[in-house]
Amino acid sequence: MRKMQAEMKITALEQLKSVTDLLQSHMNQLAVDKEQQMDIRLCLMEAVQNGILYGGSAEGEPSEVHVSWDCNEEEIVFSIEDNGPGIPEGLRNRSWDVLDFEEHGRGILLMQTILDELVFNEKGNRLTGRMRWKQRGGHHSEERH
Repeated sequence: MRKMQAEMKITALEQLKSVTDLLQSHMNQLAVDKEQQMDIRLCLMEAVQNGILYGGSAEGEPSEVHVSWDCNEEEIVFSIEDNGPGIPEGLRNRSWDVLDFEEHGRGILLMQTILDELVFNEKGNRLTGRMRWKQRGGHHSEERH
């Protein structure tokens, strides 16, 4: 089975394009459906942007966001971690029913809707997402859970 991996550190939003370009190259090589490519790029961009904008340490150190992924013909698993205090637990577990569109948290809701799995570490400064690629015929290889 073909497997592609990447790991990098981001400190500025200007670096995001090089990350998403590499990701897209990997997905193209694996012949991933274009719609799912767009979904994963959206999720990755949301997570990295949040890490850069809000992930600086309490001591005033600038944000450092670590991005990594493993992908193959069946799925992608990615992880985004920053050096900040973490996303408050209340924002990690919200639903569309209670969302005030003036508040933060829309990106997390989008990721929860798009991905098959989204998990945060206890602190809330690292998230791991998983998406199974659609098989021919437009269905996931397994049902979402």
